[in-house]
Amino acid sequence: MRNATIIYMKQKAVPAILGVLLVVFYALWLLWPITIITADIGRHITDGRIFFEFPQWRHALLHTNFYSTSHPDFPIVNHHWLAGLLFYVIQAAIGWKGLHLFVIALCMTALLLFVRLAARFSNGAIASAIAILLLPMIAYRLEIRPEFFGYLFMGLICSVLAIKKYLYALPVIMVLWVNIHASFPLGIALIGLCTVDAVLRNSPLRLKLSTILVISTLATLINPSGIAGALYPFGILRDPGYAVLENQAVLFLKGIGITSTAFTYLAGATVLYVVAVFVLLRRKILREHWPYVVMSGLMILMSWLAVRHIAMTALLLIPVFAAAIPRTRLIYITGGILVTMSLLWQGYTLSHRWLVLGLEPNANNAAMFMKKQEINGPMFNNFDIGGYAIYHFFPEIKPFAYNRPESHPSAFWRDVFIPMMQDDSVWYRELEKYDFNVILFYYGDRTPWAQEFLKARINDIAWIPVFADRNNIIFVRDKAENWKVIQDFGIPKDTFVFK
Repeated sequence: MRNATIIYMKQKAVPAILGVLLVVFYALWLLWPITIITADIGRHITDGRIFFEFPQWRHALLHTNFYSTSHPDFPIVNHHWLAGLLFYVIQAAIGWKGLHLFVIALCMTALLLFVRLAARFSNGAIASAIAILLLPMIAYRLEIRPEFFGYLFMGLICSVLAIKKYLYALPVIMVLWVNIHASFPLGIALIGLCTVDAVLRNSPLRLKLSTILVISTLATLINPSGIAGALYPFGILRDPGYAVLENQAVLFLKGIGITSTAFTYLAGATVLYVVAVFVLLRRKILREHWPYVVMSGLMILMSWLAVRHIAMTALLLIPVFAAAIPRTRLIYITGGILVTMSLLWQGYTLSHRWLVLGLEPNANNAAMFMKKQEINGPMFNNFDIGGYAIYHFFPEIKPFAYNRPESHPSAFWRDVFIPMMQDDSVWYRELEKYDFNVILFYYGDRTPWAQEFLKARINDIAWIPVFADRNNIIFVRDKAENWKVIQDFGIPKDTFVFK
């Protein structure tokens, strides 16, 4: 009877308990408010609205930077257009909370696919335990992004290749992926690695996998930009003229004082990856798993070079670590202690941060103020708030520029946009050219040029602050059309203090 109870606990109860804990804690991590002010989600939803409501603008939406005042005809590749359509339909149908729940379900499904794959390489308890330990890495990216679909597609591709069924679904997945997010080459890479493995093993599936690899690669041409869309990810890391945090290396960010728990986890995961490779070699099972080992190693390197890859890396490490861990009594005891400590720490961390379903509270206040007071463009805005401006005001008011660097010429960022905020002579030159009437500014922007610009406008008699909250400030130009709003809402300039 005692032996039967132990077997039941190992095979059923413990995996089930760990699985529930994994789902609950990941859901809590994902209950981070939708940060529409500085994130891209507003622009993505507007992509969908434009596509459905203004069919005459579809070509411009897919191929030009038509949201921007500064460079509306600049050619672009809209590699995430389909994600925008999906986000728009869901948000329009069930609101922001419904969209948030959809994204939580999407991410949860992706995670469970990797856990299920890891369970094939080990067992459910070990797979869930590893996932719990890696949750702070997996949850590094919390803003609603098209790349979440990439997690799902990679999980599906891993699962299909592991079970060696439904292989002809892979090109279909690639068609969807290439139109939703630029991370699709990762899928091709894994299919390629598994094809090489099949050839080396002289597997009966080698010809089939080779055919599917070719078809999947050609499938990436099925996007609005054709070959330019298929090749787009390979040029995305060229200097766009404006640095974005997610594309920066870990060591660079730490060097300028930006830290994250996920960076510490990445360092630990890198060490454990090396250990896992040696364990797999010693146990003589590396040959069975090498495509996933190589893929996760590539992702570790990519994560060190650009922090945007950290979450995908953690997901791919779950099955690799599971395959390497021996199933011994000592491992189960040690794992139990580590999981307990991790859950306690995660619970403490989660209890001290926002847990919100839907939009960040009061996120729309600045936009509502502008609309209610009928403040008109042209608008100047800083980089971070561009997507917010697009969501709330397009097409009536266009942002001057927005937070997708590659959508503007790199020279524009270096020679115009940043100097406008640093040098009053450049500011007045562009002001004469564009005749700005309103400035919408996210003052959480800590770049030196943003802070210099705020100080300059506070001291500029031609611009009057009329709105400020915990995120944004609005200035209007001191002219007749704005006198009423200035009279009613003008904020004394000595109110503002710069630290």
